[in-house]
Amino acid sequence: MSALIQSLEAAEGGSRDLDYAIKAWLEAHDKYWANRVPADWTTSLDAALALAERVLDEDEALRLLARIVADAYDDPVNGTIKDLPRFLCIAILRAKEGDNHAR
Repeated sequence: MSALIQSLEAAEGGSRDLDYAIKAWLEAHDKYWANRVPADWTTSLDAALALAERVLDEDEALRLLARIVADAYDDPVNGTIKDLPRFLCIAILRAKEGDNHAR
């Protein structure tokens, strides 16, 4: 998963390739994703938030969203509205990575 997170961090923006990479990781951990076409998770804040709610829970999704918005506000050079979906995807994967280490 760290390679996927690194890819998301290094990207100039969201892309369908990144969405499919996220789907591949999700599918490996939850068969719910097996026959689903990924949404525009890395380019749509609605889609990224829906993913967070599905993969984590509503409270955690809201906490992550609040954190990335605050981080973007504090870093106006690197934090833009168009990057929020990608940043939320990174936060989701980091949260799941933490869950996996706790087990």
